[in-house]
Amino acid sequence: MTLSNLVKECFGSSFPDINTKSQINYIFNYLKDLKAESILLESDYIDKDFLEDYSKYYVKCFRDYGSRCARIHFFSTEIDHSYIDKAITYGDSEKIERLKTSYLGFMVIKPLPKTFIGKTCLKVYPAFIDDPNRVILTKAYNINLFGISLDVNSIAFQEQDRVLSACATTAIWSSLHALSWKNVRDVPSCGDITVSAINHIKDSTNSFPNNGLTNKQILRALDVENLRHHRIDVKSMSDKDFLRVVRFHLDSDLPVILGGRVFEKDKKNCLRDIGGHAVTVLGYNNSADRRSIYIHDDRIGPFARAAIEALSEHKSGDYLGKGWCLVLQEKDGDSNWKAPHQIIITESLIIPSYKKSRIPEFYVRNTCECILEAYKSYLDVQGFDGSKAADYPGDLTYKIKIENISEIKKRIIELDVFNKKDVLFKSLARFQWVASFRLGDEKVFDILFDATDIPQGDAVSTLIIYESENFNFVRDTLIPYCDKGILEERFNGDNFCGSLLRNLRAEPKNHQSYLNEEYGELRAPKYITEKEAQHHAEDGNNIKVYFGSSGKSINDELDFASLEKLIWAISHEGALIIGQEGDGLGHPSITGMKPARIAGDLIWSEYGKWKINSKSGRYSGDYPDANTLLANALNKFQDVFPGSRDNIEIVTFPYQSILFKLEEPHPIPFSLSIFKKGGKIMSINEVSIDEPLLSPVLSKRVS
Repeated sequence: MTLSNLVKECFGSSFPDINTKSQINYIFNYLKDLKAESILLESDYIDKDFLEDYSKYYVKCFRDYGSRCARIHFFSTEIDHSYIDKAITYGDSEKIERLKTSYLGFMVIKPLPKTFIGKTCLKVYPAFIDDPNRVILTKAYNINLFGISLDVNSIAFQEQDRVLSACATTAIWSSLHALSWKNVRDVPSCGDITVSAINHIKDSTNSFPNNGLTNKQILRALDVENLRHHRIDVKSMSDKDFLRVVRFHLDSDLPVILGGRVFEKDKKNCLRDIGGHAVTVLGYNNSADRRSIYIHDDRIGPFARAAIEALSEHKSGDYLGKGWCLVLQEKDGDSNWKAPHQIIITESLIIPSYKKSRIPEFYVRNTCECILEAYKSYLDVQGFDGSKAADYPGDLTYKIKIENISEIKKRIIELDVFNKKDVLFKSLARFQWVASFRLGDEKVFDILFDATDIPQGDAVSTLIIYESENFNFVRDTLIPYCDKGILEERFNGDNFCGSLLRNLRAEPKNHQSYLNEEYGELRAPKYITEKEAQHHAEDGNNIKVYFGSSGKSINDELDFASLEKLIWAISHEGALIIGQEGDGLGHPSITGMKPARIAGDLIWSEYGKWKINSKSGRYSGDYPDANTLLANALNKFQDVFPGSRDNIEIVTFPYQSILFKLEEPHPIPFSLSIFKKGGKIMSINEVSIDEPLLSPVLSKRVS
């Protein structure tokens, strides 16, 4: 076998025979499925991980194992010495590009007699990428081969060397590589991980060889890496719930360390317990007929499939006490699956996570299960006969993942979201558990849970509503159950149903929400002139502030030297402010340069009418509902100046340009101004143009 011979070539003919080594056979079949054509040996390579482990243990051995490794590279195109010479010596760009596109990954060979498979990164099967039911975690690894930059998307794998590490150590090592935010060069070696795990633990021994780690030691190793970790007991968990928990975390780009016991099948289909084991879960297949997870198992190889099957198909007797198991299979030389030879009985899951992620997944999952329970109970009360009913609203389903708030907002800004502005403007914690609910095939709403909160906290951050009608339907089914406290008692109170209820209810009205709705949300002035910045109240715009009725008309109340260039604004407190516009002094000069609401001009007409508009480029020029807010401001004016109640009108904006073209020269009447109120033209002032015009183009601005 070429692969075996190359491995022997690394360290001489005395290197042990490896043709029967299971990991080598697995990697060979894996590469065969990837259609590998060529192997390139880099005979003198310094591997960071092995160099650190060498300095901790092997350097003190009587026999000199050496600190240098070898590295084998795999390609899906045919290459030879001449090909490499031309690519490197002459910089042949076409050949270099073929090397890059055909690169399948690498395997480090350590100078150890038996456990020699070091850091190995192989390209994942194309099926993982093309199948929507499959998810696999990968990250980009950049490799420098004789000055040529090569890339492969994978997660690093290695076998345990049984001296400095055990299966749990390599599982931790691979999980650290899988964390999307962790630089691969910052991942400690297996020897360092083992030291971190066994230090500070009672009854631990700070020595090598190391035979294995307890769950407590695994958690300690993650503590040293400054990671948050959550442990989940899955001994009594159903296979459906197990796969769902795995999916939720992998969808969040979080690897899972799985602990359990391995049983080997003999020819009589009996199971023999061969001990505890830990693997790294990096992918899943959610197809109904092929439910499985994909693991880095140091005894087998990278991305090995573990199918979820009924335990009754693989055992005799009931001594295992579980209804399902993970079945390990390998492929033969023809890429056909062999008969299952081992099973894993799962016991625990450990999830390394962001340092600030304090909320375990099961709090969020329990809350979602409560929602489903309330929804199903409501349908039962209403008499729906499952999906057979013609008016059945559809199954309510959910998915969970943890996301960065910046990514969430970046996503929803491009979507049709009912409450988009509320979500985007809201200040939220960096990490959020996102529970996405669908009714039938339609995405209805997301619930965001603050992952940095505490289990006793008010963790529901906000809701994202994609379809308001169905959301209201689901909400109305939940509130009665939440009111009775039925849901909050479920799962021993390990949920956020109370927090959810507070978010489902409409926020109570207060003075600020009333002002926002009536006169617009607060806006800071778009800009402030130099004169406004130096302006003082005593310089005055003859500013007057009205919190209530003056009991007078505008003409009687305003004692201004001139009634020209009057401006107004609604303050942050809801007061009506009126002043004069001056040279370099605009609306910010009457608001004290503070945030304000709708604002505009107050205009006196020679026809004995006061007119107000919302023409303030500093504050209300871009309110989408400016005309509605202006109508509310008219009510404010009429309340403040009861003597002018019937003498104030509004001018709506924005103006549109209307062009009139006269074909023949003749005197014409021309409308100077048009005012609208409630969609009707209120007044037209016409004057005659006495002199003839030759085909002029006249324009006027009307609403």
